[in-house]
Amino acid sequence: MKKFLLTYIFVAIATFVFSQTADQYSFSASSGSFLAVNGTDVDVIEVDEAISAAIPIGFTFNYCGTDYTQVKASSNGWLTFDITETSSQLTNDLDGSSYTPQDLLAPLWDDLEGNSSSPFKSVAQYKTDGVAPNRTFTMSWVKWIWDYAASDDVISFEIILYESDNHIEFRYDQETDPPYSADASIGIQDAAGNFQSLNGTGTSPTPSSITETTTLSTRPANGQIYSWTPPISCTAPTTQASSFTSSAITDNTMTVGWTRGNGNNVMVVARAGSAPTDPTSGTSYTANAAYGSGDACGGGFVVYNGPGTSVNLTALSMGTTYYFAIYEYYTTDVCYFLTELTGSATTTGASPYCIPSNTYSTSYYVDDFSTTGGSTNITNNNSGFSTNGYGDFTSMTVTQIIGNTVNFSITSGNGTMGYAIWVDWNQDGDFSDTGEQVFVTSSGIYLQLVVLLYQQEHQLEVQE
Repeated sequence: MKKFLLTYIFVAIATFVFSQTADQYSFSASSGSFLAVNGTDVDVIEVDEAISAAIPIGFTFNYCGTDYTQVKASSNGWLTFDITETSSQLTNDLDGSSYTPQDLLAPLWDDLEGNSSSPFKSVAQYKTDGVAPNRTFTMSWVKWIWDYAASDDVISFEIILYESDNHIEFRYDQETDPPYSADASIGIQDAAGNFQSLNGTGTSPTPSSITETTTLSTRPANGQIYSWTPPISCTAPTTQASSFTSSAITDNTMTVGWTRGNGNNVMVVARAGSAPTDPTSGTSYTANAAYGSGDACGGGFVVYNGPGTSVNLTALSMGTTYYFAIYEYYTTDVCYFLTELTGSATTTGASPYCIPSNTYSTSYYVDDFSTTGGSTNITNNNSGFSTNGYGDFTSMTVTQIIGNTVNFSITSGNGTMGYAIWVDWNQDGDFSDTGEQVFVTSSGIYLQLVVLLYQQEHQLEVQE
């Protein structure tokens, strides 16, 4: 038997967060217009491979928690807040694999070129507009060549920085020719190596903070706007809850207690099998002492939310370790103290995981198992026949947002096999209930794949 652990992630929508890193900025796409600058020329970058001198923003702009008053612009479609930068960096590198990461904005990072002579003239300009505290700074690249080998102007684009709330806009306008041999990136980066990279140039691309897309080759539409808004900080309590306790533990219940800190309320998150991750400040969560019935949070569930000092938990699974994170918070702006109080406790009884044995010879086994479509996936190929027909692969995980699908691929070690999959939906430790067989092939010697639904963590068992 081979076991695979599939952890399902529940995602809450964030309104306020503490982090001041590029990956925490919120992204949005909209339509509008490309705004003419009519400002100060930056002639030096209207060529192939050049970076400007320091350019004044005209006000203090905060990016990723740091205040800046100057920027530099590259001919290759990016702007940096690091005025010590001396390279125009032609290779798009939002993920920091080739260059040292920096606080950088990239409306179109590729091997671009400005043209300084006929038949068309590229124009790079900057301008500060408005009155404090609502000023804007615009840096524009007009009639730019994408990439450098294109024969005519391809695109205009600009960055607008907003003093009022430190949000960022990229705006675009198509020019005469289509892109030539283009492979660009669009996104933002910080000096710690965090980034966001758009996966397309359409009306609603998706940003990723894990994978950089370096192959963008289609121009955004005229007036397309991509915006990044910084996270909004809030004031958290200064004294966290303390003294975690657990008592009255049975197969399916336990009592968890704590000593209060100085917040208005306290929230308790429980997770089976591993520690929960932090909640999102600005987001309110509904609790339920029946595990699995409260709001999803941090990979687990909110089991208490209020002013008290204990909670009596129910609907737990026997023989299971539950990990707890306890957060004091202020109710005014729902601001959590994220240095949480932690603890764990294990219910009595035996875990319902089954350990079947191989009922055939060593000629029959699952050799390859992989998944696709998950947020992260498993690839476990050429595993061979495990000793006594049982191999434990619970260290491998596939994750997916609830409601989405995960695809499985299975290859047997010898000949044509049949496969069947069961899910223990009601968590009663068996697979005999109606609807628990979720897949079966039509013929062959059966190798059983059993998915045990176990407190939102799915145990996949492949019997050899």
